[in-house]
Order: sequence, then structure tokens, then C-alpha cells
Amino acid sequence: ASMYAVYHGPQGLTQIANRVHHLTAILAQGLKAIGLNVEQETFFDTLTLNTGAQTATLHDKAHAQQINLRVVDAERLGLSLDETSTQADV
Repeated sequence: ASMYAVYHGPQGLTQIANRVHHLTAILAQGLKAIGLNVEQETFFDTLTLNTGAQTATLHDKAHAQQINLRVVDAERLGLSLDETSTQADV
């Protein structure tokens, strides 16, 4: 982690963080637009979705597409973006 920070430097880390947050905000808007409930109003790179009875189905469909979601409980899924996430992923 320290070498990653040294390699990218303060400006690079800021750019990466801004890009990740921007992609996460776009994703949150898109998920809301298709009717999913994003639980938090403020976030950086992680969203928690209240998916209700669809949780297991959505998790299985995402897994089939090689998308890793975190099962929070029977009614919620979590997802996070990072510096490797792309617009195409979102």
C-alpha cells in the first residue's frame, strides 16, 4: 500500500479517488433509476442496496456475469468499486 501511494503521489491518489467516487455516484443514480433502493445518501466507493426478495436472484445473476457482490443479509447486497472499475463495468 505504501509503494502504491508513493508511485501515484498525492495528485495521483486524489485523481484515482475522485474517479472512483464519480463512477460510484453514476452507478448509484443508475440503480435508483431502475428501481433499486440505494440505502445511503453519502458514500465513497461502496453502496448497500435493499434488494428485498430479489436478493438471492440478483446475487446469482451477478455471479454468473463474474460480478462480485457482498451478501449483507437476506434482503441487502453490497458492492464496491475501485481503481480497476471502468465506465463499461458501471
